[in-house]
Amino acid sequence: MKTDALKVWMSQGILQIESTTLETDENGSLATARDKQPATAYVVPKEQLEALRKSTDHVSLRAKHEAKSLASLLTGRRRIPVLDGGYKSAGRLEQSLRAFFKHAGSQQERNIYVIGTSADIFRQLWAKTGGEAQNGDVTAADSGDFARSWKGLLPQVLIPDELAKSYVGNSESACYVRRLIMVAAQSLAPVLILGEPGTGKENAARNIHNQSARRSGKFVTVNCGAIPPDLFDSELFGQTRGATAERPGLWLLADGGTLFLDEISELTAAQQAAVFRVIQSGKVRRVGDSTDTAVAARVIATTNRDLKAMVEAEKFRSDLYYRLRGIEITTPPLRDHPEDIPVLAQCLWRRIAGGDADPLPDDVLGELRCKYWPGNARELKSVLASMEAIFGRECMTVDRLRLLLDRWQRPSSAVPDRDAAGELARHPAECLRHLRRAGRVVGECDAAVRQVLDGQRPHANRAAAQAALRRQIAELDMLCMNPVLFNGISAFDSVRTLKDELLQFLDKLAVSPRAARRYWQRIVAPQSRRVIEGIFCQVRELV
Repeated sequence: MKTDALKVWMSQGILQIESTTLETDENGSLATARDKQPATAYVVPKEQLEALRKSTDHVSLRAKHEAKSLASLLTGRRRIPVLDGGYKSAGRLEQSLRAFFKHAGSQQERNIYVIGTSADIFRQLWAKTGGEAQNGDVTAADSGDFARSWKGLLPQVLIPDELAKSYVGNSESACYVRRLIMVAAQSLAPVLILGEPGTGKENAARNIHNQSARRSGKFVTVNCGAIPPDLFDSELFGQTRGATAERPGLWLLADGGTLFLDEISELTAAQQAAVFRVIQSGKVRRVGDSTDTAVAARVIATTNRDLKAMVEAEKFRSDLYYRLRGIEITTPPLRDHPEDIPVLAQCLWRRIAGGDADPLPDDVLGELRCKYWPGNARELKSVLASMEAIFGRECMTVDRLRLLLDRWQRPSSAVPDRDAAGELARHPAECLRHLRRAGRVVGECDAAVRQVLDGQRPHANRAAAQAALRRQIAELDMLCMNPVLFNGISAFDSVRTLKDELLQFLDKLAVSPRAARRYWQRIVAPQSRRVIEGIFCQVRELV
């Protein structure tokens, strides 16, 4: 028998759920798997329970007793318990599973458990994992908007455990990236990975290599911005013995494997032309050689810049851009999927403090989730490493974390040099990206303020909007730390003024919501409109 199922387990205090296929047979495959993994539950549509019971003699079926917990119903049994659950919501089921696994862990249980639930609850949990139905139990017609999203359009792929452990996260964004990694691994097309620093671009590239048919070959990394221009050709393409010393070159070393071109946006125009020629022809000519050598290396490139904007600004070759973009993957910043911060923090903490260290407490995870991380996972890892180095791995408390974060994330108080801010921007593409990001954040600030002032909304919603506004103000603060990227002092000054006025708005809100509303209408809203107009003018000037 084969049925769609949700595999559930507890890892470092975090409930993990992934979509999978549950198979049973007369030989007792479930019973065999029981001895090879910690306590694991499989949630299935309850209509499948009877068929599951008939397919193997290694399970026992019973109904959920409302007055009893999962732990009392499932633990301490020789056979694999199969329970007909009667949960009314997905949240209640997750809550019961979380409590069950804590109890099972304390009892050192290593059994497998099967829990049946309603089709609606099963669909809700299945959609959260980013999985797709294998046998029709969860169909596109039944899953509504979920079927019309990206999940229903990508090919069906199995996410290996090693990928789920390497690129962690339970959000839709993380699931999407993992799916694209597997799609890319099954192809030979070049891959372009875009994303801010610290979002896991190299992690994604290595996973593409490790899951591909080229995994037995080398994964050769090229830092495009670190090779001196006069050594670029010999380092990347190699050189013959007549040219000082013979070397194969990094591209030839990657033959049969993967060539990872990190920060490809740093290449000069001449270097871009040389890279394009090799990708197009599949041949490398070493320095000092008169003939070409065929090379079959999978190319994966990354950048943290807006490569399309660089093409529009004529700072990057369009033919190379479109050649690299066989498959494009964008690794999202943490601010776009903050729900993954706790599980990511636990994973990083285990690597820093060791597997035998206590997991991070829930209040510390909550504090980490509420913070703004401009450096993304790289900054989060640095904070945790500093915590471990300063306070030790047994002393993770919210007070100590706040003390460190206050120092770590404190904005610079230095006043920017107006002459420097008025100079020509370092790179038009960087300015375009910076200005567009500032415009987006200002728009999100406006939306958050309107939700805060909306008296018809529940208090909890207004509190959440206020927290979101604080995060957006923090992002404006970070943007203002790079005044040169505003392409002019007027745009920079207007954004910095708006940031200060938004802080004033929050101060007034704490004292008098009516006074805060008046301040928003008279001062902040007009300034916000001026900022948007100024950013629009700067963007139009650059493009």
